[in-house]
Amino acid sequence: MAGRLLIQTQPLEDGVICVSRIKKSLFFPASFMLVAAMNPCQCGHYNDPRSSCRCSTTQIHNYRSKVSGPLLDRIDIHIEVPAARYQDLTSNLPAESSAQIKERVNKARVIQRERFKGEGILCNALMSHKQVRKFCMLGKEESELLKMALTELNFSARAYVIRY
Repeated sequence: MAGRLLIQTQPLEDGVICVSRIKKSLFFPASFMLVAAMNPCQCGHYNDPRSSCRCSTTQIHNYRSKVSGPLLDRIDIHIEVPAARYQDLTSNLPAESSAQIKERVNKARVIQRERFKGEGILCNALMSHKQVRKFCMLGKEESELLKMALTELNFSARAYVIRY
């Protein structure tokens, strides 16, 4: 179409969503933190030391493949969380208070502000690939772990570039 500019955005990478209509394109901020959870398999017991998983390898693969690889590549932290034990749920032991957690978060933010003076960013989540390489130097052990993840766990090139 003559005279029409095609604007493509990648909301997760660019932090912007573009809504285009015939006469106008509008841009909206799309900076967010995605927090997601899923069971390790259909029955929920894969890798659970207290309960046996009833799923076959194929069922586990099919269940996990419902979430696309490119989306998984964009999730920075993956943590397996074991099922909560009854004793932990009913315990009367005092937990860390919100004030204590806030204090730890504020200390981390001060460290980030100091680290990024002159960099034009305020937090780790906004680091460019260049800044990741500058501030997150990998040691030999970490490099070997990353190599294993790429080769044995079939991490994609995107997962490598995003993380290092």
